[in-house]
This record gives sequence, structure tokens and C-alpha cells, in this order.
Amino acid sequence: MGPQKTILIVENDGDIRLALATVLDQDGYLVVEAENGASGLELAQRVLPDLVLMDIRMPRMNGVEATERLRADERTRDIPVVAVTGELRDGTAQARRAEGLFHSILRKPVTSSRLTEHVHGIIGAARDPEP
Repeated sequence: MGPQKTILIVENDGDIRLALATVLDQDGYLVVEAENGASGLELAQRVLPDLVLMDIRMPRMNGVEATERLRADERTRDIPVVAVTGELRDGTAQARRAEGLFHSILRKPVTSSRLTEHVHGIIGAARDPEP
């Protein structure tokens, strides 16, 4: 099997972060976690994950600002970032700002099957098959 894929979860709610991490860990992904946008940005730049799951409303730095900074960095600009949120409402200024920024949006609450299906659709299985 190829290398294990890494997913960064950036979520300030510890219960939600744990639930997402548990599902993805059980699916075979390597999971790293951050509790706000500032620490998530720093961790993403250090770890260079295969995918970022980003909450929108967080202390210190919100998910939109953190994702904008990821997009501005040459090393992290191509990492897919999925907004996992209950905050974005269609037609709002924040939703329009997010449209071109995020790879996709998962609305909370997210079921485990929807989460894994969505992640698989973006980065594939937890490990790449050997050639």
C-alpha cells in the first residue's frame, strides 16, 4: 500500500472535532487536529495535509481568513479545503466570498457516511494502492 493520507481538522468544538477525527481515523486516514484558524494555518503549513476540513466560525482566526491565507501560500494553495459548517447561508456576503475559496461545503450536522463519501470523492482512500 502507498503512503497514508493526512487530513487536518480545524474545528473549535471539541466534540465535533473528536467525532470527525474518530470517523476518519477508523477509515484509515492519519488525522491531525487544530482548534482554531490560526493554529490550523500553522499546522497546515508544517504538515502539508492531503485535505483540510475547516470550520467557519472560530476564535482567533475564522475559517474563511485561514483558508484565504492557505490559498496565498505557494506550498498550501492547492490543498483542498472543505468548509464544514452550519454558518454559511446561500446568498449571504460570506457565502459569496466562500464560493471560490473552498473546494466544497459540508453542512453540519454531517453523518459519518456522508463525511467518508465526501472525503473519498476528493482524495480517495486512506492509502494509495501500490502501482
